[in-house]
Amino acid sequence: MHQRFKDHTLRIFKKHGFEPVLFCTSEIGETSDKLTYILQFENLRHREEAWAAFHADEEWLQAKAGFSKEELVVRFRSTILKPTDYSPLR
Repeated sequence: MHQRFKDHTLRIFKKHGFEPVLFCTSEIGETSDKLTYILQFENLRHREEAWAAFHADEEWLQAKAGFSKEELVVRFRSTILKPTDYSPLR
């Protein structure tokens, strides 16, 4: 999973205007095979367009076809966060 992000996903994200903020795994408290990441978008429309372009990207489709089922995402959960007015990160 991590190699896939390093070799393919991150570059394709950037190609389609994704702004990566954080990629992390759990050291304490959850399973170690869980990857959590935060992406920043200009607005919801930008998010929708970027994801649509990513999923249609020929490079991504070719890369994804080369992965075994065990290497692909089992569960995906998306959350849209809104910073508070006192958050250092906006």
